[in-house]
Amino acid sequence: MFKDKLKNDLDKLSPNEQTKEKILSKISQEKVKPLYPKIISAIAACLAIVLAIGIFANNDKIDDKISYPATVSNKKSQKNYDEIYKIINNAPKHIKEKNAKYSSSYYDFMGSSAKSVGSSKDFSKTNTVVENIDEDDLLKTDGDYIYQVDESFINIYKANGKNTKKIKTLDLSKYNNYNEIDGIYLYKNKLVVLFSDCKNLPYTSCKCNYCKKENEQEYTNILVYNIKNPKNAELETKFIQSGYFSTSRIVGNTLYLSSYFTPDIYGEKKIEKKEKSRYLPIFYDGKKYSYQNSGCIRLSDSFECTTYSIIASYNLDNNSKIDDKSFFGDAKLNCVSNDNAYFTEVKYKYVHKHKEYTNKTKITKFSIKNGIIKFVASEKIDGRILNEFSMDEKDGYLRLVTTQEKGKTFNHLFVLDDKLKTVGSVKNLAKNEKIYSARFLGDYAYFVTYRNTDPLFCADLSNPKKPKIVSELKMPGFSDYLHPFGKDKLFGLGETDDESVKIAMYDISNKENLKEIVTKKLDADYSDVSYNHHTILVDKRKNLIAFPCDVWEFEDEDEDVSYYYIFKFENNEFKIKTKIKLDSYYGFRGLYIDDYFFISDNGHLKIVSLNSFEKIKEVK
Repeated sequence: MFKDKLKNDLDKLSPNEQTKEKILSKISQEKVKPLYPKIISAIAACLAIVLAIGIFANNDKIDDKISYPATVSNKKSQKNYDEIYKIINNAPKHIKEKNAKYSSSYYDFMGSSAKSVGSSKDFSKTNTVVENIDEDDLLKTDGDYIYQVDESFINIYKANGKNTKKIKTLDLSKYNNYNEIDGIYLYKNKLVVLFSDCKNLPYTSCKCNYCKKENEQEYTNILVYNIKNPKNAELETKFIQSGYFSTSRIVGNTLYLSSYFTPDIYGEKKIEKKEKSRYLPIFYDGKKYSYQNSGCIRLSDSFECTTYSIIASYNLDNNSKIDDKSFFGDAKLNCVSNDNAYFTEVKYKYVHKHKEYTNKTKITKFSIKNGIIKFVASEKIDGRILNEFSMDEKDGYLRLVTTQEKGKTFNHLFVLDDKLKTVGSVKNLAKNEKIYSARFLGDYAYFVTYRNTDPLFCADLSNPKKPKIVSELKMPGFSDYLHPFGKDKLFGLGETDDESVKIAMYDISNKENLKEIVTKKLDADYSDVSYNHHTILVDKRKNLIAFPCDVWEFEDEDEDVSYYYIFKFENNEFKIKTKIKLDSYYGFRGLYIDDYFFISDNGHLKIVSLNSFEKIKEVK
């Protein structure tokens, strides 16, 4: 039963068919390992299991007063909480059931090298979707120190080549019941830590035994540490917002954090109007708790869900909360630019003619200039996006590719204006195939569809109102991750027809005549890169391509062996420089500082020389 449920929920996520089957195969084994915690977490979010979503346990009183102005148009927002309470309390049974199993796809640019202020070292950054917009991850460096997430701990290392050593461990278990940190950031002299938790918060007006015992809710915690002296890292402040952690970005000096908040409407006790903690999002701004201003809550055009999608902004320079907005819908923050944030939500409709569902994607756009969050527009387009790489903003236009099921599958390319109105499109591409990967690079979009062959499409978007497909390259197998390798090459990672991991390099110098330079089949069955781009490092200047893979061995007993590969691309060939066996099953990350490569594995650091490519040390 669980496996069937899991398969249904995987269909709503991004992994391709082969990947889904492999994940299902994994959980069928007798010894199930925590190999893909983020996928499992996303599936847990999909199933929801009546999570009473929540807030930090504290004796502080909640302030009902509005401490910041409403900036969303009142056309769809509320002047008070009355209608919000009415809608949530009277939600039909089918909406409550849907709300208890909302979908949450987990898929979190160049990942280029950098030099931090005050550091002369050459080091790699987190692989991100958009250049200069940072993303949370499990391993970060400023060139002088390395910060590593290990369950509810953060290990801090003094980076000094082969003499690198651990100098401190931050124990966050006292804050974190789930014992898992979702991600961290380094911002100037600050370490920002993000994680979900679940604790009790007494109601301010209801003191009955039920409320005292049952008011356990889930929330997202933001801890900000001063790391001017990393060995003596100190907690500066903390923020809290209702709901399970979804997505985050840092744009300039502002942290944007999105979470899902599901009101407690499943208990035996009916929600009372005065019990605001059960149906309204709550924030802690570092000084006090407050309910979300009713003017910041936007209702959907057609109410189908009682889950709030929340976005809030925090100024990291002065440790202050700036703004917050929310709306009803199981939407994911999939695209963030310097000025805007886009949420996407898949909508399904039963088509009697085809006796199956078709899909559309609802896009909700917010302006986020200077941390002030304002609703801009909301529209629907045909099909669903695969992941965050399927969307991109350029010159005020949103470009995206989707796959639509309507009896058969079709793929579409759309260009939307600043109000999300379609101004250009190419529709019904690659019939009976699905999009497996996408990448927008300047005026061009590259995307891969797959069924029996692997067509790599190139679309010219230089005229937003007249996008066009300029080339199509067909190969066996497919690529489910694409990454630029300099200006005229595109790296791809995916699978062969026999389901082995493959890597490929494409020549994209002539947009109208794409060419495959080389394909290499690896002795591996799966790579985490297929669902998490943070697990790969691609650096053209350093000529490094590094990522983990799994080999599934079923001879004497079921066993998974994980390896970390480091390649160079030389003379139009992939040259494997090292293949290092790993000790754990998930959470692999890699980065370099000067001439040394560091692999995060099971709370340890493996150190590899980039001159000899030999493993020279492991720091525990």
